[in-house]
Amino acid sequence: MNSILQGTTPTLTIAVDKADLLLSNISDLELTFQQIGDPVYKHMSDVSIDTEANTISYHFTQTETLALIPTRQLNWQIRFLLTDGNVVGTTVAQINVSDLISDEVMT
Repeated sequence: MNSILQGTTPTLTIAVDKADLLLSNISDLELTFQQIGDPVYKHMSDVSIDTEANTISYHFTQTETLALIPTRQLNWQIRFLLTDGNVVGTTVAQINVSDLISDEVMT
C-alpha cells in the first residue's frame, strides 16, 4: 500500500468536455470533495481555470492531503453557475487516492 508522505500537495485537474460547457460561460462554481463524513466545498476563488484548455485545477494543501485516506476513493463533483443564470453539474466522479497521490498530480 502506498502511504501519503508529509509534504505531498497534488493538483487535481479536471477537463470539462467543450461540447457540454465552455468555462468562459460560467460566473461561479462549487467543487465538492467527499471521502468520509461531511463534504468539503471549494469555490471559484479556490481553483485555477484555463479557458483555452477548458480545465479546472485545484491544488491540495498539505493538511488536506494528510486528511485523505489512501485506501478509499475520493468523490468529487462540480456545480457551475452559468452567465445566463442556469446551474449545471457534473456527475459524481471518483479518484483513486492511493494510485494518484504518489504522482502528485491527479487527473
